[in-house]
Amino acid sequence: MSVTWSSADLGTLVPGDPPVTLRYFDTHPLPSNQDESTAIIALHGLGWNSKIFLPWLSHAPRDLRVLGVNRRGYEGSSPPHPQPGTFGRELIALLAFVRSKGTAPLVSLLSHLSPSQLGKPSPSLPVPFQPYLPSLSLLRSMILFEPPQVLVGLPGPASYPGLGDIQPSEMGPAFAAWHRARLPQDRLGVVDAASDGAFWDEDMGAWYAAEAERGE
Repeated sequence: MSVTWSSADLGTLVPGDPPVTLRYFDTHPLPSNQDESTAIIALHGLGWNSKIFLPWLSHAPRDLRVLGVNRRGYEGSSPPHPQPGTFGRELIALLAFVRSKGTAPLVSLLSHLSPSQLGKPSPSLPVPFQPYLPSLSLLRSMILFEPPQVLVGLPGPASYPGLGDIQPSEMGPAFAAWHRARLPQDRLGVVDAASDGAFWDEDMGAWYAAEAERGE
């Protein structure tokens, strides 16, 4: 299954912010005469961009549409917004992307994002969610690849064996090395090709309950 890479220009999502662009791949970028029954939007996690999903595309049904989006701060996409407000703007960018690409009757999200975080954005986050919430109606299911503790807002990598004493400024490279050491040698090339850690610190703070209030 081949892919086409493009950039989604989402415009200004939060008043006063610069326009947002997300880089993504698409296995069916052109309109089809046939009704697309299923589309999957693949959302990567920390430290690796959407190239991490490319190897399994050869195992997917040929009529399945897969879009892999590089989140803010990853290759070809806009940089993340500085704290505070990084987390809320990540969600808005995702919802705006879903809205721009959610043309299939069934859209699934293959995600490293908690369903509670996506489905019930906190009203305390300083970003205007309301215009983007209708995008949730386009999502019919979520396929989660996420450590269990993240689903209930507990700290992530810092709680892993061997990472508890790592300083926050060094957590990104240490987290990547921790993962890499547990992979078969013949899979390292795939992971290294998707490695993308320019904004490790910002990303980890936004998604892994670095602040107690967000964790709660």
